[in-house]
Amino acid sequence: MGGIESGFCASNFCGWRDLGVPLFKSHHQSIYGTVTVKLNSQTFTLHQSLAQNTRLLARMSKKSQEAGAKPTRIKIVSFGPPASGKSCLVKRFCENRFVGKYIATIGVDYGVKPHTVDGKSVRVNFWDLSGHGEFLEVRNEFYKDTQGLVMVFDVSSRESFASIEAFAAEAKTFGVAKGTPGVLCANKVDLPRRLVTEAEGRAAAASLGYIYFETSASTGANVSEVFEHIFAEAIRR
Repeated sequence: MGGIESGFCASNFCGWRDLGVPLFKSHHQSIYGTVTVKLNSQTFTLHQSLAQNTRLLARMSKKSQEAGAKPTRIKIVSFGPPASGKSCLVKRFCENRFVGKYIATIGVDYGVKPHTVDGKSVRVNFWDLSGHGEFLEVRNEFYKDTQGLVMVFDVSSRESFASIEAFAAEAKTFGVAKGTPGVLCANKVDLPRRLVTEAEGRAAAASLGYIYFETSASTGANVSEVFEHIFAEAIRR
């Protein structure tokens, strides 16, 4: 078993673990602090500039892949309004468990999971972006080169639903390429007090060009279907 793979902006992620060899391990002090990262026998220092950090992590990923024959890597970004259950959907998929206590993502969280898609070995790089407004300048560094989008909103909140168009526009503004496959997850469908109908959700997904799913991180409803779909679409592109 591998250890937790966390990004330099990671803080309070739901704790999903890599099931393969770690790409890198980090010890971080704070979202803007210096981070020391060890890859194989080399040690790197990540500085305050998010742009510098992004480029450095890309070089580290390339070095890791060049160490031998590696599975295909795909970059999946989960995003959307805060408190919609983005992190816990990823956790449900990766660990098949649910933590009900809400822990807000601080900036960006990162993890890797080996998986098989259509008989092909892949390593899925998950980038889980905080939906809070104060982290816009953090998360906007991570949309570029995304191969699959998982947008999540809370069906028990009209405010959450009303913000999805703004998040979709944000993703395009900050680097998501035209034609990148995306899914829209109407999450928390297990809750008794639902304020957004399925018809509204489907219409919103269609307007964005996303595939629509009704999900629950709590019960696991449609969670595997969401991720299997977006992985397959990412590989085909």
